[in-house]
Amino acid sequence: MIETGTRRPEVRTVENILYISASGKLTATDYETLFMPAIDAHIKQFGKARIVLEFAVDFDGWEAAAMLDDMKIGLQHWRDFHRIALIGPPAWVAVFAHGLSLVSPGECRSFDRDEIDTAWDWVKS
Repeated sequence: MIETGTRRPEVRTVENILYISASGKLTATDYETLFMPAIDAHIKQFGKARIVLEFAVDFDGWEAAAMLDDMKIGLQHWRDFHRIALIGPPAWVAVFAHGLSLVSPGECRSFDRDEIDTAWDWVKS
């Protein structure tokens, strides 16, 4: 389930940054009803997206359909992401994010949970 803001299913923008907290297993419904509309609206309002995505301790991955939705977002908005900070991602997601950052116009970095302030500062810059 994707939760935004303070662990409730709502979109929360802090300054010009979209904050999302991912917990449990992400579903296609999470993407189609929350994540995709939130990103579309954020990009429409601010242009380039700045995102802080925090993985909760109980994060349990993605359903296959949710992974496809994630790829759709990435392809549809390939040039629309400025910076994405991943806080506490699984190790394989951190490696993937690093590789993605090497080939995409935007930047994506992973941070440990105790680096949350550093992550926010990086996304803001």
